[in-house]
Amino acid sequence: MKLRPLLIAGVALSVAACGLAAAAPEKMTRRCVIASRDCWTVNAGFKHLTPEARVDRLNDRLARIIGRENLSASNVRTVRRGPFTDLYVGASHLFTCTPGDARAEGLRSSVALASRWAANLRRALPQARPRSNPDFPQRLPAAMQGHGVGNG
Repeated sequence: MKLRPLLIAGVALSVAACGLAAAAPEKMTRRCVIASRDCWTVNAGFKHLTPEARVDRLNDRLARIIGRENLSASNVRTVRRGPFTDLYVGASHLFTCTPGDARAEGLRSSVALASRWAANLRRALPQARPRSNPDFPQRLPAAMQGHGVGNG
């Protein structure tokens, strides 16, 4: 009968550990890094997305923006939308700053935090331009052109 208290204690610890494991991703932080610069940290989930999922979406959007938009600092803007503030690069939406993000950073509004993020983005984004590699030929050698390879 001494096994019964141990079994009950084991079940209780397992349930507690599962509860902690489920809560852990919500408390984790994710960094937004652009051109090796730490631009901001996402500490809050939004709707059904964890902070990690929000940063994953941000990275997907950023990849499209880098190929499509002018990356100059003057092309970064914020747009207030009710309690939210959106970050745009040109016409492309990059990220939504929420009241939860602001609270997690100790600020009262998403506008204040989005302004901070936009300033960081203005410094980092121009450095994210793809650069040509002088050691890599921009065109294939003539012998390789027209053989279903490259830009020939």
